This record gives sequence, C-alpha cells and structure tokens, in this order.
Amino acid sequence: MQASGGSGGGVMKQPRSYLDHNATSPLRPEARAAMVAAFDCIGNPSSIHAEGRAARQIAEDARETVAALFEVAPDRVYFTSGGTEAANWLLQPRGEETLAVSAVEHPCVLSGHRFEPGKSRAVPAFEDGALDLAALEAALSPGSVAAVQAANNETGAVQRTAEIAEMVHSKGAVLICDAVQAVGRLPLRLLKDADVLFFSAHKFGGPKGAGAAILRNPGFVPAPLLKGGGQERRQRSGTENVPGVAGLAAALEAAVAEQVQFAARAKALRDKLECGIRDIAPDAVIFGLPSAGAFQHGAPNEGFAPHPAPLPVGEGPQEFPLRAVQGSLLPGGEGQDVGSELRAYRRDGAAARLPNTTCFAVPGKSAEFSLMAFDLEGIAVSSGSACSSGKVERSHVLAAMGVPQDLARGAIRVSTGWTTTEADIERFLTVLSSICERREARHGICSSSGRSSEAGPAV
Repeated sequence: MQASGGSGGGVMKQPRSYLDHNATSPLRPEARAAMVAAFDCIGNPSSIHAEGRAARQIAEDARETVAALFEVAPDRVYFTSGGTEAANWLLQPRGEETLAVSAVEHPCVLSGHRFEPGKSRAVPAFEDGALDLAALEAALSPGSVAAVQAANNETGAVQRTAEIAEMVHSKGAVLICDAVQAVGRLPLRLLKDADVLFFSAHKFGGPKGAGAAILRNPGFVPAPLLKGGGQERRQRSGTENVPGVAGLAAALEAAVAEQVQFAARAKALRDKLECGIRDIAPDAVIFGLPSAGAFQHGAPNEGFAPHPAPLPVGEGPQEFPLRAVQGSLLPGGEGQDVGSELRAYRRDGAAARLPNTTCFAVPGKSAEFSLMAFDLEGIAVSSGSACSSGKVERSHVLAAMGVPQDLARGAIRVSTGWTTTEADIERFLTVLSSICERREARHGICSSSGRSSEAGPAV
C-alpha cells in the first residue's frame, strides 16, 4: 500500500508503504460507507421511538451478517470493543475450574484472564510456534478452560484448532479461541470447533474499537464484565457502538468474500519477501520455518527432548527445551477439507503460518535500529518484540519458541493486507539491502558469506 505520508511546509512527501496489518489494517471502503450511513442515524438503540428503532435495526442487521458468516444463530453473537475486552470478559472462572493457556498467547489473554495463579497453567510450544498438544492434554481436566490463539500475531503460526478442540472436548473442557489474527485471513470453517472465539474488526479493515465474540456453546455463560443497562442480552452493558458494528459487519463480509484470493496473493508476496530476505542476508532467520533449526550454530535437535510438566503462569522457568519438528503438524489426511486448507499455509513440514506474516531477524542487528531506519525510509513495520517506554523488550512468543535473546532482539515483523502491492515488497527489500550494506560497512554484518561478524557491538 502506498499510503499518503502527508506534507509539511508545502512539500509533498513520498507515499509510505504500510506493512503492519497485524497491528491494524486500513479501513475498507465498504466499512467506511456503512459507518457514514450509521453516523446519520441519531437514535439510541435502546430507545423505543422511530430513531431508536432505526439504530437498533442497524445493529441487529450487523449481528445477523456476522452470524450468517460464522453459521451461528444471531443470539450467539455478542459485540465488544475488541479482543482485549473479550479476553477479560470470557476468561474468568465460573467455579473451581482451571485454565490451560498457551505460552505464545497475546498479552490480552496472558494478562487479561482472571484465574488465580494456582489455577492457571502455561502450555509450551515447539520451536515453530505450534502448541505442544501432549502438554495441553496433560494440563486439561473436566470443566477446565483451554485458551488457544488460532494464529499468532508475531510469527503467524497457525494452531491445529480442530484437533485441539477434539482433545479439549474429550477431556470435558471448553476451548476459547483468540481469533483476532485468523478472521479474514483463514477460512472461517477452520474455527468452527471452538466453543467460544473472539476477534477485532480493525485487523481486517474494519474500525478500531469494535469486535465480537461468538459463543457457540450455549452452556458457556460467563458473568458480565460491564454492568449497567443490560445491553447485549445483559452480557455487556453500555450504549451500542452502532457505527462501529456496522463497519465491522461490512468489513467482515468483504474480507470473507475475498479470503481465498487474498490468501493466494498474500502467500505470493510472502514468498517473494522471504526469498529476497535470504538473498540479502543469507544468515537471516525466519521464525516458524524449520530452517531456523535450534536457533544455534549447528544442526537442529533431532527427535523430541523431554518436556517438563505444564507450569503455572508466571511461575518457574518459561524457556522450554528446543525440539525439532517431527512428522506432520497438521490435522486430517487425504480428502479432509480442513487439513487440505491448512496445508496451503505451510511449507517444508513446519507448522502452518498465516499467508500474510513474516517474522525474521538478522544475527547482530537490532530491531530498534531497523525500525527507525525503515520508518525514515517511509516503510511501516513492527518488531516481533513488545515495546515499552521506547525500549524493545524480548518477545515472550519468541522466548517460548526457544529463540536466544540476542536473536530475538532483532526480530522484525512484516505483515501484509488487503492494500499491499508487490511494489511495497520491492521497496522493503531495497531498504533492507541498504540497511544491511550500511551495517556491513561498519561491522561486517549481513555479509554475503552468510556469517555475522563478532567484531563490534550490535545496535
């Protein structure tokens, strides 16, 4: 996407390339049109007069659109402000049950759930980001809750939701799925086995501040997080965000309609990007690919190392042993649609990945330096790490995958979307080449031999 960079002092700046769709995606024209129409409706949806009924109709039409796309009844759709609110609302104990939560979850799940420390257990992941299903099974008990992200926001790793759901249900447990990165990028039927899922509109071209939760399992009834007027069938009080849910529904409908074409285009762009990265920096590590190996100088680990029992969240070591990917990590076999669809998103035997996401690092290079360099050249990308007070911290996702701290500090995430063009990828690669050439000239990093110099401090 050649996004407008604005102007200062009457001088027009070069258009920018936006490659951070996993953070937020530009508003789709369909969503904008739906929101503009809804802004003209002045009524409160709870009012009984004509204006109120008109606002109510817009909200309920949006609910029916979402319900139809997920193949559920409209009363199974609850509108929220987004993923963080949904996680805080849904992930609360209803009794004495425990929580099994994947170690690579988004912070809204890891920090937002309301289970006591002794009632929550972290489930580790493999080096490609796939969840350890044996460890998950060991952490489950009747009545417990499993929180599993459908697709990771940093690496794009896609979990085997159907297989996980079958395991969770066999244990008499409930599966709550963070589908924020999956909706609009993967077929919705890959999510149909989760008891509960939630998503945010702004990830697929809807407005910020609007989201939804799909409660397929009628037996799962969480306590209200927000109390007041009793909106959303007494589950979420507060005047409905009518323009927001109208934009959400319109964007979702557009994203689902073009999902197959988007996935093919995004995968082609991702392959071009990753080939270019490897040409520019042969020692680059693309997280989620088996070539990342054990992230050490040497051959990847063979077989599976012994694994510790699941740990309570926040207690004990969170760096789990590295293990090589062994065998198929995808569900199903020949003739099974879900497995076939997932295979389209993987390569080289690793876990499936979103077609739009690449997270990589070049040994010896600082993400902080790279992000500033890209931004100055008109390219918006993110670090694979969380940023706090201007300091790039190590990503808990990469730590759970066993990535050494020095390498994780250099992680850069490129995420494409509905506006991305081939020119954006070419521009990124041109700037990356320039960055690496400057670093090579100073410290010998990104050398054509594929070896990073040990001389000089990394930036």
